[in-house]
Amino acid sequence: MTERTKEKPFTLHPFMLGALLLLICYRELAPHVKPLEFLTLLAGFAAAIAVIHLAATRFFSSRIRGGFATSLAVLFFGFAAEMRTSIEWALDQIFTFEYIDGIYVMAALPLVWIILLRLLYRTKFDLARISRFISVISLVVVVATVFEVYTVTARRKVAATPRKSHAPLMLPTNPPDIYFILMDAYTSAESLKTHWDYDNSPFVEFLSGKSFDVVENARANYDYTPYCLAAYLGMEHPANVPEFGHWPKMNYLTEIVRNAEAPGRLKASGYEILNYSIFDVAGEKRLYRCPTIESISVGGLAFTKSILGLLVEREKLSFRDVNLQLFSTLPKLAAERGTKPRFIYAHVMMPHSPYLFDEHGNHVVRGMTIYNHKKEDYLEHLIFANRMLTNTISEILENSAQPPIIILQGDHGFRSLKGKARVAEALTILNAYHLPEARKDWVYEGITPVNSFRMIFNHYFGENYSYAPDTIHSVISLPDDKPK
Repeated sequence: MTERTKEKPFTLHPFMLGALLLLICYRELAPHVKPLEFLTLLAGFAAAIAVIHLAATRFFSSRIRGGFATSLAVLFFGFAAEMRTSIEWALDQIFTFEYIDGIYVMAALPLVWIILLRLLYRTKFDLARISRFISVISLVVVVATVFEVYTVTARRKVAATPRKSHAPLMLPTNPPDIYFILMDAYTSAESLKTHWDYDNSPFVEFLSGKSFDVVENARANYDYTPYCLAAYLGMEHPANVPEFGHWPKMNYLTEIVRNAEAPGRLKASGYEILNYSIFDVAGEKRLYRCPTIESISVGGLAFTKSILGLLVEREKLSFRDVNLQLFSTLPKLAAERGTKPRFIYAHVMMPHSPYLFDEHGNHVVRGMTIYNHKKEDYLEHLIFANRMLTNTISEILENSAQPPIIILQGDHGFRSLKGKARVAEALTILNAYHLPEARKDWVYEGITPVNSFRMIFNHYFGENYSYAPDTIHSVISLPDDKPK
């Protein structure tokens, strides 16, 4: 009997692999997934796989060989980003490397796929029995994953993200513009001296000379950006954050930032919201995206795992242009004369990785993955950020018609320090305030960012907020804890 006569009417395993990819995404997002959305996506996947299967069957003149070709396509192109992460981790265990560009992996995977297709075309093995075995195994895996998704969904309970109606503030006669300049991962001067033996006092003295109050030994409330911004703009520690899974946390926290108290009340009071950040804020869309820090659907998560998802990591290279754009845009905004006061949120991805500038501003590509964050690269990035900040802040103050409020903060510190000091360092930040006509006691000793807008609203807009606890929390698993 020939292989063709022994074939069943269809090959199951390509469809099972496609279902498995979506079920894995469902499991990571549960219980935020709407069943109808998932079933619609599953039907679309099945239809696409059927078309590929049909084309491969015609090419090989064999449904079994066409099924293997389709399964290889789903595996190589559907799970490509996962493969790339595993390769990076494996290489890091063997030797030090800088970065595997996703473009190279995108080029390599189709080449490997074509080589395997050629082997599949030429093989003399009886593939019918192997195909049945793989179909059974894949079916068992899918059934087990369905059961796991069911139990995970039943176990996970997520509180609804609190939605607030924002009451307007009582504005002074000439309300000032408010700049919230967030320097991602900018640590404290004390920490730079302790762990880098670097003296950042010239920059601190520059800020003091421009009438900034610089908090000594400043601490962050959290060591992960979504928690930080939920607290800093929300003016309170986020409650009921899901305890499981990266993406449920992101969906929950980004929704808090989207409806945060500080920009919400300013907008309700007539402030214009200018959003130059990685988050949607007060009805204004983000300027740019940061991979892994965003709300996402099942389809979006499946995309990030696909071969096109290999481009997601490369998207970080765009931070170079965005950072330069922000430094040049802020002084221009200060020179504009509008009819409304403005709240300007600029999220600068510096000195956070990837480290795309050396200390002189030359373009480099360093720190693209969690496995190659080096202290010396971080310091060079910070030194260049200081230079850009010095010019930007000077021009903002010179160009402003009236003295603005400026909050200059890190969200968290450097998170890849080795040794026992790692967690403490991740919670140290730069925290500085330019507060026109402020009294010295407004910026109290030990103030943390969760109270920045409470302090400003109390003293400039006549509010009576009590201060939130200036507590600090480590919420992220860092590279020394376990590979991600």
